[in-house]
Amino acid sequence: LLDASKSKNARTRVECLDEMGQMIVRHGIEVCQPKLIKEIAVNIGDTDKAVRSTTLNCIANIYAVVGDKIWKLLGRVPDAHRTLLMEKFKYTQIQEPSHEPLPPVGGVSRQSSGKGLARTQPPPP
Repeated sequence: LLDASKSKNARTRVECLDEMGQMIVRHGIEVCQPKLIKEIAVNIGDTDKAVRSTTLNCIANIYAVVGDKIWKLLGRVPDAHRTLLMEKFKYTQIQEPSHEPLPPVGGVSRQSSGKGLARTQPPPP
């Protein structure tokens, strides 16, 4: 997803940043390496308004999970960007992450016998 956030197409960047923010809300900060948060923050200065807005939302989602540790994760932030972030954080509530385990990709998991892939079955009611 991070590679797509560097795309020339603004719509691609918006969708990518939005998805990253939603993944962090659903599964916690563990889905994103701390050093990548700095790369997400670069988009605050983007020329496209939708990209800037989505970036602020994504970082606000991270803030909701980690709280004030966000400043350590972001590192050095220009004053103009810091002001935007602080304004956004005023309206963001810090919450406990759900820590739901990530589902297998495509509903497929490896069998322990090594005989290939098998469909995962939902638990009986």
